[in-house]
Amino acid sequence: MKTKRVGFILMAVCLLLGWAVGTAAAPPTEEMTTEEWILTPGTAASCPHDFILENADKETVELQLMLGNEPFMQDRIEPNDAKAYGLHHNLTEAMAQGKEVMADDWATVLHTGEKGSLRMYCME
Repeated sequence: MKTKRVGFILMAVCLLLGWAVGTAAAPPTEEMTTEEWILTPGTAASCPHDFILENADKETVELQLMLGNEPFMQDRIEPNDAKAYGLHHNLTEAMAQGKEVMADDWATVLHTGEKGSLRMYCME
């Protein structure tokens, strides 16, 4: 009788441990990929998603942001600084300003300065 009770207790403990391990395991996460470019004066890169621009240089960098074929804004990034740009937000703002952009347009960043470099991270 005692053997059955011990067996039952061991089985219950194993089931509880199995349940605890199963619920504690992290659900699989989708891997986020990021494309990266270095922009030097006069170069450009395009991105169909949100993106980050980082100035790891010692010079202030000037840039122009285009949405589709429309110039959208001039911007500058100070040395050792970074800025995040939400493509959907910028497209919505451009539409509100009457610019001819579509919801599926890409952003293009043009390095318009004479010095420095930008690192562009395009999120996917």
